[in-house]
Amino acid sequence: MLLIIGKQRSGKTALCYFLAQQTGRKTYTITAAREVPTGVYVIHDPDCVPEGGICIIDDTSLFFNSMRTKKTDEEYQLLRDILVISEKQDICFIFNTHDSSLLHSTILGQCRTLFFKESNLMFSGTERASIKSIMQYVQQGFIKIPKKDPIPIFSFIARIVEHGASFHCRLDGIRKFPRALSTMQISEK
Repeated sequence: MLLIIGKQRSGKTALCYFLAQQTGRKTYTITAAREVPTGVYVIHDPDCVPEGGICIIDDTSLFFNSMRTKKTDEEYQLLRDILVISEKQDICFIFNTHDSSLLHSTILGQCRTLFFKESNLMFSGTERASIKSIMQYVQQGFIKIPKKDPIPIFSFIARIVEHGASFHCRLDGIRKFPRALSTMQISEK
């Protein structure tokens, strides 16, 4: 499970589709958008994703909002189903949102990877404490990235996707998901 957080109109959805495309797997999306890229199938239920697929849940706070009380039990059960599905059927879920305070806490607790786009200054005070501390640290890194050349960032992400998650069995203490590449490994490439 992957979570992308950033301000509105910063390219979070495009990053989701880019990451999904890099894997070569069939891609499905749960979205409120009217149009999706070619080759992406719109679904309404995560149970429809076949084994080995990728499911992008666009603007996650629309579907799994912590502030709505009517659907809380239904949403929680659906999230629990997503967790079981992703573990047992090798399905990758990619969530994106512009504000973590609206997200159901189960998503934040279970995501293995976080991507940050530029944060929205209006929402930075409302972020959850666990995300806020990370975001303050990451925000310093955005200042150092030159604005004129975004291409290396995307090629860097492609390398992570290419070499990142290879599945192993848990026998003999082997990690199911290897840790992220170290800075030394990345700089060598």
